[in-house]
Amino acid sequence: MRLVLVEARIFAMRLVRRRLVWVALALDAAAVAWLVVSPAGSPRAAFAAAHGLGVLTVLVLGSGCVADDLSAGRLVPGATHPVPRAAWILGRWLAVAMAAAAVTVVAGVVAVWAGPGAASAGSIALGAAASAAHVGALAALAVMLSCGAGGTAQVLVLLGVLVIGLVPPAVVAGAFARAWLEPALRVAWAALPTPWALDRVQGWALGVEGAHPLLVVALAAQPAVWLAAGTRVLRQAELGARGL
Repeated sequence: MRLVLVEARIFAMRLVRRRLVWVALALDAAAVAWLVVSPAGSPRAAFAAAHGLGVLTVLVLGSGCVADDLSAGRLVPGATHPVPRAAWILGRWLAVAMAAAAVTVVAGVVAVWAGPGAASAGSIALGAAASAAHVGALAALAVMLSCGAGGTAQVLVLLGVLVIGLVPPAVVAGAFARAWLEPALRVAWAALPTPWALDRVQGWALGVEGAHPLLVVALAAQPAVWLAAGTRVLRQAELGARGL
């Protein structure tokens, strides 16, 4: 665990030196101020707006988080960076996920507090936790993609998950006139960090929708799955580099 924290600190220090990161944080701050001046109409809408800021943070901080090291020739950690692959990947994920979660939670609480909709402290805490879990899963997917793809491809895939995953499975199935497609899409939308899944969980947390325990379990399990996949991809890339 100590190695993971060290890697997270090193990567966070590298991020702090990027001008684009400061631009993104400035945009986050401006958006939070706007949510205070022009509050959302309900706690659910407030959390949705705050989640957008967390997503922006993941996209900016997670872009090329592993691919940049690979392209710079630091592909063989045993020779150039003697740290276990798992700690290397977990550190990058932790730095991105914690920053995105902090932005999401702070923005969400401020937006709900400024809005006219009433919500209990417990509901706000659960809604904020759901947002933090979602950006954590999205950050893990970003790290996994960065282990095997460049920054552009990584961002495009993440945007695809976010944009397509915003559409309810029933709507997609109806557009293709295939009833059997809806249950399949529900599984896919739950297995990925889609906005649809987060909205269901937050609706449950705020007491405006039924229970979705399977979505909660899937959301909590995703980071471990994506990070394990990223470690495997990195191992394969390392073996390929050694074979050259």
